[in-house]
Amino acid sequence: MKARLAAGAALLLVAAPITAQPISGIAAELGRARLPLLPTQWPEAALGKALEELAAGHAGGRQQRRWIYAMAALSAERPDEALGALTVMAQDEPDLRLLAIWRLAAARAQIGVARHAEALALLDAEALRGNPEACAWRLLALSRLGAHAEALTQLSCARRAIIARPRAEQTPFLKAAASSALALGRSEAALTLLQATGPDDEQRLLTGEAKLALARHDEAMALLRPLAAADRQEPLRVRARAALLEAELKSGRKSPAAALQEVQRLRFTWRGDQLERRLNLLAWDLALTARRPRINLDAAAALLRYHPGEPRLPAMLRLVAASFERWLRPGSGVPLPLAAGLMWDHRDLLPQGAEGDALVRQLAARLAAEGLHGRAADLLEHQLAARVRDVAQGPVSIDVARLQLLAGRPQRALEALRRTADTLYPEPIAGARLRLEAIALFQLGRQEESLALLAGVGGQNGELRAELHWRRRDWAALASAPLPPPGRLDEPAQVRLLRRAIALGMTGDERGLRLLRERHRARFAGLSTASAFDLLTAGRGEASGDMLATALAALPAASPAGTDAELLDLLALRQQRQAPPAPRG
Repeated sequence: MKARLAAGAALLLVAAPITAQPISGIAAELGRARLPLLPTQWPEAALGKALEELAAGHAGGRQQRRWIYAMAALSAERPDEALGALTVMAQDEPDLRLLAIWRLAAARAQIGVARHAEALALLDAEALRGNPEACAWRLLALSRLGAHAEALTQLSCARRAIIARPRAEQTPFLKAAASSALALGRSEAALTLLQATGPDDEQRLLTGEAKLALARHDEAMALLRPLAAADRQEPLRVRARAALLEAELKSGRKSPAAALQEVQRLRFTWRGDQLERRLNLLAWDLALTARRPRINLDAAAALLRYHPGEPRLPAMLRLVAASFERWLRPGSGVPLPLAAGLMWDHRDLLPQGAEGDALVRQLAARLAAEGLHGRAADLLEHQLAARVRDVAQGPVSIDVARLQLLAGRPQRALEALRRTADTLYPEPIAGARLRLEAIALFQLGRQEESLALLAGVGGQNGELRAELHWRRRDWAALASAPLPPPGRLDEPAQVRLLRRAIALGMTGDERGLRLLRERHRARFAGLSTASAFDLLTAGRGEASGDMLATALAALPAASPAGTDAELLDLLALRQQRQAPPAPRG
């Protein structure tokens, strides 16, 4: 915890140990000075006189006058001026940073300007461990940083230094201890500490919150209502309104629905610090009761982003994940656009790892099933960029590219594949990615690049290459495409042979047609495409337009390229729809 609180310490933070024998100058003088254990042991000086002497003095003794001025500024509660003088002193004599007395004075000044982490770094010195004055200032800094358990560990050591102060000067330390006690659920101890402080708005607020925690609702409301009524948007007033709301809710004077409306107003009024955390927790609890899932998601998201250490957050995120999973089930009653919108807006709340990835893929599958290919692609593209790494990107990149192609966005399909091209994928994944890249290039009109990508590759990639030749009416290339293996002809195999026959006919290759007829005519016996095969391989010279039209009509619908051909069919259909109407003659 100390390391975390000390993060970000600036010029005054040093890691060097405290030494008892500084080298020279004011450092030597202060090294021999008595380290204050109590507030009464600090040097006293009048601020006005110290300032005059600092301004009028010659170069000799300037460091001593700066020290006196810093002490006077601290006594006059002008910590910014004290910090300036102490900083200049240390610039002239870096050895000062090693002195416990200088560090204690600088820590007081840092706390005065609300730089509590820097102050704690200065107080983290062996010579200041059991020093009552250092313990008092450490208590104050820890409490204001929210390190409440650590703050209360300083109370026993700090007691002497707190009691030695005048009553008015005790108040900040007692309130800090009371705030920490209250945060840790020690409300009776907080009330005891607050009774020793003078009454002011902060004291009334803390007392009201302590009585609220002790279920003394009427007493709490009596203290909080005047504070909440003030028309000012300062932390104390907003905090009083939140506490009063809790008191009214717990006492039955306000319904959960009305309380939720008020909490929502307060959440949009105040941002930052522990007050925002408190409002989000209250909003979560009330929205859970009122079944307002959008508010639950908003509250959980705010806590995750700005208060990730909240102890309740893991349980909240598990409940959010269960809600997402429930909304995506068939028959859940939650409209798909609403479920998709909630998950997309709050995708940072998804569980890490396989559980979250499964939810994303489940939603993407439902979107795709409804024809919302673009939204499904966007969802998986976020998963590809933010959630999966290395080889795991392969299957997701395939899904993203396919959905982008289905959505008519070949450029984005190409980008998704090339962003994830640095990993060495297993052959099935690499082959599927290659085919999708070729289809994207083909859809973009870069047909030569598409075919070059598939050159010299057999199997499914070779079948796609043949499909692209067919769509380009590249009869010469198609005439040398691979033929199906021996055996029964399924529909894709029939298509391959019929396309070969068409290509041979279009190029006038009579010998090729004759060989094709001899080798495969028997395989077409009894098939619905037998007459088309006979017609195409009859060898009557170069194929005519009527012959080609008849053969095309007889081709089965199944393409050898399978689902890859379906993507190309969608492109052709989209181009037909976008083509301008033919002029009327």
